[in-house]
Amino acid sequence: MNSRTSIIGAGKKRSSKFTTGVKKQSEGKCVLTGDDLFKLFHFIPHCKGSAAMELVLGSSDIDIDDPRNGICLDPILHARLGNLEAAFLRTPNDHMSPQDVPVASSQLGEDREAERRLTWQRITYPWPPHNDDAYVSGNLDASFSSDVPQDVYPDAAILDYVYGCAIVTQFATPKYKEVIQQQFQNEVEPALQRGASAINNTDDEEDDSKIPFLASPYIIKDGKKQFHLDPYAIVALNALEARMEKEAKVNQDKVGEWLNNVKTA
Repeated sequence: MNSRTSIIGAGKKRSSKFTTGVKKQSEGKCVLTGDDLFKLFHFIPHCKGSAAMELVLGSSDIDIDDPRNGICLDPILHARLGNLEAAFLRTPNDHMSPQDVPVASSQLGEDREAERRLTWQRITYPWPPHNDDAYVSGNLDASFSSDVPQDVYPDAAILDYVYGCAIVTQFATPKYKEVIQQQFQNEVEPALQRGASAINNTDDEEDDSKIPFLASPYIIKDGKKQFHLDPYAIVALNALEARMEKEAKVNQDKVGEWLNNVKTA
C-alpha cells in the first residue's frame, strides 16, 4: 500500500483556503525552480485527514488543508517528495543552525537570508537518475516571497515530522517497525483507550471508535481491521509516545509539588 493512501480518513476535496494560501508562499511558483509549472503539495497527505494532524501536532489548531501544510513544487519534485525520497530540512532547529547546512553550488554567492532556511535534501542513496538532476541539486534552498505571511509559511513541526518519515522510509529496518508496533499495542493503545473511557464515561475499553486518531495504524482489509505501519504512522506514533511520556512527567512533577506543599503545610 502506498504510504500516501488513506488510513485515517478523509477523501474530501482540497479547499480553496489551501490553494490560495500555498500560492501566497512563492507567488504561484515552484519554490525550488522558480517556474510557473508546479503542483500543490500536502506535507501530511490530504488523504490522512485532519485527525492525522492532531495526532502529529498534539492539537487541532492546524487542519489538513491549512496552507502551513503545503508548498508549491515542480511536478517531478512533487513526486520525489511524495515518495519520501527527499525532504525539506528547516534551520535553525534544536540541533543545527542555518550555517551548518552546505549551500548548493548554484546558490553560492547569493545574498540569502541566514536566519531561516528551508533546504531540499536528497534522502535516497544512490539518487535515482532522472531529469530533475539537471536543475535541482541537493541542499538547494526554497525561495519564498519576501513578505510571506507567517500563517501560510510551512509549519516547523510538520516539516520535522515529514523529514522523519523520509528517514524511516529509507533506513528503518523490519525489526524497528516490529518494535514500534509492539510499543503501540502494549503501551500506547491501552493508555489511549483508558483515556477515552474516562472522557466518554464508559467502561468499554474495546471501543476505539470515539478516538478518531487511534485508527492511524489500522486499515480495513477483507472486512477485518489489520495493523498497518507506513512511515507516516510510525513517526506519528513515536511522537505520540514521546508526548505521553512528557505529560506523565509533568503530572508526576505536579503530584510531587503537591505532596511537598502538604508536608510543609
